[in-house]
Amino acid sequence: MTGALSGNGVTTLVGGGTNNLTNTWTLAINGSSVNGIVAKTGTVSIAACTLVITNTAGAAPNEWIVVDYSAATAHLLGSAFTNVVGLPAKWMIQYSGTGVHPNCVVLQYALRGTVFVAH
Repeated sequence: MTGALSGNGVTTLVGGGTNNLTNTWTLAINGSSVNGIVAKTGTVSIAACTLVITNTAGAAPNEWIVVDYSAATAHLLGSAFTNVVGLPAKWMIQYSGTGVHPNCVVLQYALRGTVFVAH
C-alpha cells in the first residue's frame, strides 16, 4: 500500500502476497478498539512505514494489536517501523509480541513495576 493509511476498523490481509506499507499509517485508538492489521495469510512489511499513533490520552492501559501475524501462513517483514510518531511516555512497541499476544506487533502500556527485557 502506498500513500497514507488511516480510518476505522481492522484491515485483513488474505490471499497471500506482501502488503508493503510504504508511507504513513495513522493508528487511532478509539475506545476499546484500534485500526490494526490482521494477516490471515501473506506478509506485512513495516520496514518502510512511519507509524503515527493518535488518541492515546484517553486510552486505557492495555495491549493494542497493531499487526497480527499469528496465523500459521502469516509473516512480518521488517524488525521495526522506520519512524514512530506520537508514542507517549510509558508506552512501547513490542515487535515480537507479548505473552498475551504472541506473534503480533503490540502497542503496550507499561504498568508501574513492569520490567521489560530487550531481545
